[in-house]
Amino acid sequence: QPAVDDYLAGRIGENPFIEDARAWANYRTSYRPLVEYAKNHGLTVIAANAPDKVVRCVGLEGEAFLARMTPDQRSWAAAALSLDAGAYRDKFMGFVQGDAAHGGDPDAAESSERKPPSEGALRSYAAQVTRDDTMAESITEHLATHPGRKVVHLNGSFHSDSFLGTVERVKTR
Repeated sequence: QPAVDDYLAGRIGENPFIEDARAWANYRTSYRPLVEYAKNHGLTVIAANAPDKVVRCVGLEGEAFLARMTPDQRSWAAAALSLDAGAYRDKFMGFVQGDAAHGGDPDAAESSERKPPSEGALRSYAAQVTRDDTMAESITEHLATHPGRKVVHLNGSFHSDSFLGTVERVKTR
């Protein structure tokens, strides 16, 4: 968030912003026009997602990784993760188990008897949920401290298809 704020305020240039904020590879084509619009119109931009390094570590080690972070670092991810079974977890596990590119069995997606998720799949789900819950927490905290504001949130489609993922987590909060 500090790099976003510094860029919007004109304290740093675009290249340092992109580097410091660790912008997505598709920043220039997918996000830049909106960030520039916000900058030119004095609008707030929320760095809503968890840092990639945190998400990667959760994916490798599971939710327990978050407990080992320093208090300052721990604030980079949602205070609580929604790891319970449900439609979103089912959707995620179907994707992981049914997509050979993600270590899944392509025949499993068609099977009515899906295997219980592996430990690796559960860690991957925890990483996914780290993103969803962090984005939802960022949005709801912003709205709580700025009543009456509207938030336009951009994310990959998996995070919001069928009103699951980040959407259901915002509604829960």
